[in-house]
Amino acid sequence: ALAGATSVLVSYPLDVIFTRQAGQLCVGEACAASQNLVQTARALFASGGLGSLYAGAGFTLVSSLPYEGIKFGTFDLLKQRLCPPGTSDGHKVLLSLLAGAGAGAASHSATYPLDTIRRNLQMRGGLPRVGKSGT
Repeated sequence: ALAGATSVLVSYPLDVIFTRQAGQLCVGEACAASQNLVQTARALFASGGLGSLYAGAGFTLVSSLPYEGIKFGTFDLLKQRLCPPGTSDGHKVLLSLLAGAGAGAASHSATYPLDTIRRNLQMRGGLPRVGKSGT
């Protein structure tokens, strides 16, 4: 769990930058000047400090728990069903690969709405703030 959290925290700013770059909208022929990775990182940092590079990171860490739980649980279940004792080694490798594919598909399908929320947080710059006007 600690290794997964560390990898998220180290790579997350790049994910935010790539999401922001992918979300740049063009209207007709009018597009904002295309920014490279460094320019986008500088613009994010200038607008919101270091926190802007980690917009939605807390949600990502929390949402990875159900993803990993479903993935590992489904893999174990599928592997037990597909590879009973006595399965030949040649078949076991292929059936384990099939179990892994099924587990990945199940976990990703079940947690896809969380991924959509994460991308939305990255594009908006984090959770909405409530001001004095209540908006």
